[in-house]
Amino acid sequence: MDTTPRLGDSDNDLLFKIAESLISGSGGGITQAQADARYVLKTGDTMTGALVVGGKVTADTGGFDVMTDDSATTFAYPITSKKRGTTGDANAAVTNTSELGFLTFQAWNGSAYATSAQIVARAAQNQSVGNAGGLLSFNTTPIAGSSSFVRVIVSPGGNLIISNLLATEPASLVGGLVIKDGTAASADPTTGSAIWSIGGAFQYRTSGANDGSGATNHLHNRAAQQAGVGTDYTLTNSTAQVAFGTTNASVTLPTAGTYLVQANVSIINGATADDIYDAKLRNTTDAADVGVNKKVSGGPASGRVNIVLAELVTVAAASKVITIFAFNETAARGTVESTTTDIRYVRLF
Repeated sequence: MDTTPRLGDSDNDLLFKIAESLISGSGGGITQAQADARYVLKTGDTMTGALVVGGKVTADTGGFDVMTDDSATTFAYPITSKKRGTTGDANAAVTNTSELGFLTFQAWNGSAYATSAQIVARAAQNQSVGNAGGLLSFNTTPIAGSSSFVRVIVSPGGNLIISNLLATEPASLVGGLVIKDGTAASADPTTGSAIWSIGGAFQYRTSGANDGSGATNHLHNRAAQQAGVGTDYTLTNSTAQVAFGTTNASVTLPTAGTYLVQANVSIINGATADDIYDAKLRNTTDAADVGVNKKVSGGPASGRVNIVLAELVTVAAASKVITIFAFNETAARGTVESTTTDIRYVRLF
């Protein structure tokens, strides 16, 4: 511990050395540990207790910078933590003086800082998110990149907002989750589950077999049904669409997904008993059958029979029309009654 006054010593250093000399001279003295607790002279010295920083303190080789400016009203980077190799800093840290302050972490790729993750404390004047209060935002963006920040924001209303842009919260939402529309996953996650919003709809994928893996699934179910309206359909002896003139018994599957489609085909037998009737579901948009023909015997002449159809169908795109096809294997006779024939779907996932 150097106690000799030297040229260039600060006023505080000189006062300390003089005080130490006076104490030592009177036989009291202080220990090295006592000095270490309040006084740092050179590299390798340590200190304890609170440190009040004015100006800028830098320790690049240790990977940690603390930058402050007591005279400033806006801090570009109050705290920056950098992880880098031994190549040296070839690219300055990104700055953003529009923020009141944030904690920044940067990754070094050997030649430049490639990415930046920021924890941002936003000010009340930042009105673009539709809130008067401050925000806590976690951002990731390429250094000097032109793409928008990917943000996770904790809002003043206690809402968690996941968005690649600053998104406005729904009115009156408190303690909720808001996920802005993004881009759907094209593959299953590894040992986990992924959920997102696209087209205003929740979707998900999982890594668990038979639990949402292998396809994009919808979180919210949908359903619709349609009964026939119009003239009863006279059956031919070759398969054809059951058409009622006014409204056919058909449904439009609204999105890609997997559905349960059910139909009730109400048949009035002709004048001859024991005719064999066939019915099936068909995707007329893609000209593809859904499932197989279902058969039933017509029973007595002028009797009534029903064919119940129930099929699982997966479609890769929206707006697929599913309708009923039927025929009489025995001869071109018998009718499908419009008002008692209907079809419905439920989207499963």
